[in-house]
This record gives sequence, C-alpha cells and structure tokens, in this order.
Amino acid sequence: MTDEPQILLVADVAKMFRCSVRTLYEALSRGSFPIAPLPRIDRKLRWSRQQVDAYLQQPGRVSGRWGRRSA
Repeated sequence: MTDEPQILLVADVAKMFRCSVRTLYEALSRGSFPIAPLPRIDRKLRWSRQQVDAYLQQPGRVSGRWGRRSA
C-alpha cells in the first residue's frame, strides 16, 4: 500500500495543479475547476486522489493550470 493519502484537501490539490489555494477557490466558485469535490465532511473540501491523478494523466489535456493551453 502507498503512503500517499487517498483523500486530498484544498492545499494538496492546489499544489498538484501548481496554483494558489485562492485560485482554486475562485475556480470552484466560478464552476471552472474540472474535478468535482467529494461530499463535504466538517465543511472541508476533499477530492479523491484517484480522480485528480486520472485528470492530470489525460492525454491532450491542457498543461499547467486547467485553463491554460500548452504551446
């Protein structure tokens, strides 16, 4: 079994997407973030590592942040 947590918090996802926590919250409020969070527990947003990893490994996806096209 891996030592990596299977549930990611906002700071974890922001780090994986190379953006600030504020940018992530702004994208969520606009509805432009590509991965829906899991149901809230204790008012905290959480994501499945499996879903985030699957999105980041998609061929042909935009590089860097979710809205920035690769050159």
